[in-house]
Amino acid sequence: MGCRQRFQRTSLVRLIPANGHLRPADGSTFRGRGIYVCPLTRCLRRALRNPRLRAEPALRFDGLRQIVLNALVQRLDRSLRIALRRGAAVSGYEAIHDAIASSDEAPSVFDSESSPSQRSERLRRRSARFGVEWIRMPQVALAVDGPARPELRLAILDVRVVDELRSSIEAIVALGEH
Repeated sequence: MGCRQRFQRTSLVRLIPANGHLRPADGSTFRGRGIYVCPLTRCLRRALRNPRLRAEPALRFDGLRQIVLNALVQRLDRSLRIALRRGAAVSGYEAIHDAIASSDEAPSVFDSESSPSQRSERLRRRSARFGVEWIRMPQVALAVDGPARPELRLAILDVRVVDELRSSIEAIVALGEH
């Protein structure tokens, strides 16, 4: 809803009107008719005009933006936990170093460190020889609601997981720059 462009459903956020409020459908099934919302700022502004979003009468742009942003961050957290559990991601300096050295395909490293240490810079330079892509996770993706999370660095070994995480991060950054 909003921009009328074709997006994969995984890049949209599903909202459910429930008890006079909008709730993100966070992977579980909720009864009722869901509303798929494009997370781009201009699309959220346009979506506010839709009568189906009037389940929450006092909803303004900032409220809708915060609901969608929180849903995207929860999706990112869930994806990271699943990737770690499945073995599609590793964390920690030594595990990332081993994954880079032993992997047939170059993993992608998601890094949230705001001021990289010498140790992580050495790892970044060394991994460049193996064709490893370093993806910066902005702070807006790590601390939307509540206290800031600790620094995060993960090597993602599965290309599908990398694409899913990248699209979530891009949407979070786009909303965070509002």
